[in-house]
Amino acid sequence: MKSQYKPALLCALLLIFSCAKDAQQIEDKIEELKGVHLLGNIADVFDEDIEEAFVNPPSITLEDGQSLDLYTKYHNYYFGGDTIRLRSYALTPDGGFDLPLSTTIRVPKSGHFELNIHNNLPVDADRYYWFFMEINDTNLGYLNAGTVSADFNTAFTELWTAEFTRRNNSRLDSIPSDFEGSPITVEEPDDSWEVTTASGTKLVFEKTFNVMQQVEQIYVYENFSTGGDHNIPHHFNTTNMHTHGWHVSPDQDNIFLTVAPENDTTYSYDINDHQAGTFWYHPHVHGATGIQVASGMAGALIVDEDPEVLKDYPELAAASGPEHEKIMLIDQLTYDPLNGEVNDFNVLMWVGLDSLYGSGVKGTTINGRIKPVMQLYPGEVQRWRMIHKGFRTTLALDFPEDQLEVLRISVDGIMFDDPEEIGSVHMAPGNRVDVVVKAKPDVAPGTRISIKSANYNPECEYFATDAACNDYDSDTLEGLFTVEVTGSGPEMQMPATLPPRAPELQADISEAELSGERITDFSIAPDDQGVNQFMVNGKVFDYDRVDEVMILDSADQWHVTGFGQGHPYHIHINPFQVWSFNGRDLIKPQWRDVMYVQQADTGAYIRSRYVEYLGDFVIHCHILDHEDQGMMQHVRIAPAGSDPVGLDPKLTYPPASN
Repeated sequence: MKSQYKPALLCALLLIFSCAKDAQQIEDKIEELKGVHLLGNIADVFDEDIEEAFVNPPSITLEDGQSLDLYTKYHNYYFGGDTIRLRSYALTPDGGFDLPLSTTIRVPKSGHFELNIHNNLPVDADRYYWFFMEINDTNLGYLNAGTVSADFNTAFTELWTAEFTRRNNSRLDSIPSDFEGSPITVEEPDDSWEVTTASGTKLVFEKTFNVMQQVEQIYVYENFSTGGDHNIPHHFNTTNMHTHGWHVSPDQDNIFLTVAPENDTTYSYDINDHQAGTFWYHPHVHGATGIQVASGMAGALIVDEDPEVLKDYPELAAASGPEHEKIMLIDQLTYDPLNGEVNDFNVLMWVGLDSLYGSGVKGTTINGRIKPVMQLYPGEVQRWRMIHKGFRTTLALDFPEDQLEVLRISVDGIMFDDPEEIGSVHMAPGNRVDVVVKAKPDVAPGTRISIKSANYNPECEYFATDAACNDYDSDTLEGLFTVEVTGSGPEMQMPATLPPRAPELQADISEAELSGERITDFSIAPDDQGVNQFMVNGKVFDYDRVDEVMILDSADQWHVTGFGQGHPYHIHINPFQVWSFNGRDLIKPQWRDVMYVQQADTGAYIRSRYVEYLGDFVIHCHILDHEDQGMMQHVRIAPAGSDPVGLDPKLTYPPASN
């Protein structure tokens, strides 16, 4: 497929860097950005010598007309030697799970379903966490004195400096220059002190129980205001719901709706002959998506195959049975190692970015378990539904081909035409991959097979037979989880054929269907004040600006790029077909809803068909902190023959909390 770039379009894609700048300047800028917001290319493995038994998440099946209550709340977990406190989902107001993940929700291919979202998180306070102080007579004396003494300033500065150093001098503002010797006002409502300096700097000192250290301490916060800029992460306890990958009306998968703390709302969904497959659900409120998903707020969302259809595919039906199916929510839990929480966006970014260098996040988990061990008997075939929930690290798994036979059957919940033999699987954040795995019959019982974390290569998602995708030096890789060959049973057969896709996904999007070509370019660049801007096509997200208007029952080609680094591209409502990736045409176009695009200027060419639903939704980077900071577009599907610009949207912007 030939590139359709024109010089004017190239300038538009590079508008954050003037076209007058030379190539060396651009290369220098790329190198500068790499160290700041780069997506990690290998999933960290826990350093600790810990192995836990694999467990499937708890599961509930909804039939047509049924609803499910989900309560958003804080919950304490014991995890890898730490006690942590994270935002989570529960099925009852007082409930919770032993592991930081939510229940799997299963539904049939057609029906009406409801999710009742109860936000039981504390009332929002837009503030940044600084550090904690011990509760002792000295510190209480400082706070109760009502003035800033030299001793207090010294103690405060020492604590702040230590925290600044601990976070590698990143993402913490400087200490207020007016603090030393400045008159202050101290208000003491209950166990919280608000300190206001003469110039208006506001700090909050609050008694809080540190779950990691199991002691009450005084946490120090700084209040902040977004100044009306919704691309500054904020309102970390306001939530909503996104059914990632579902083909439903944008009015039903309404990510513009917000649910404030101590409020409730109901999401209703109607699906009709939906694509059966592996999807997932998670919050998607702009400004707080990253912090909530990184905390553990997500679960598998499975649309089950029609049992009557599966009768014609007995091998897949057997592998998908409850005794053989494995649901694998892959994650990197993110929390401050001194208090076990994700207090604010600065903490999220410090821990998340530090994880790229192996020290911030402890490692990659599967269903909240560390280096889990699962069982497979010789000749058994299992279906593994893998969901990459991790918000910042890509994933690759290397399979030992002398012991396991592995077929990839779907990506992002959309079934392939035929099973594809693979030696490794590669996923970006947001991706799902279904594989069927067979322990070869001659593998001796008692054998332990290590599934290892490998270097992610985005081209391996489309060209799985490349040598680079099947030639890992296994001795240099770390094991992420283990398959223990044990027990016995009848030999099972691998599926040779697969059920058909949903009707709207059966035919490839032909060139004759295309109405035109659109461009999506992800980029990060500093503004005039040196503050990084997270942009799509050179613009940060704006609720009130509709960036793209597509016409119902039409199709377009899109050229997607990630200038300066790679980004996972995600579009809601309608999936797309990848036709060309990094300058190479695919032998068979691949349906998906998340696609990692590299910094190579060739990017990817995809085709999208807009069917069945009208309304407003979004395109965004699935590095969720990038989305929270503005790397998102407001897009619309309009009826044929309408004035796209003048179309009265069904939604109201900016969104009001329910």
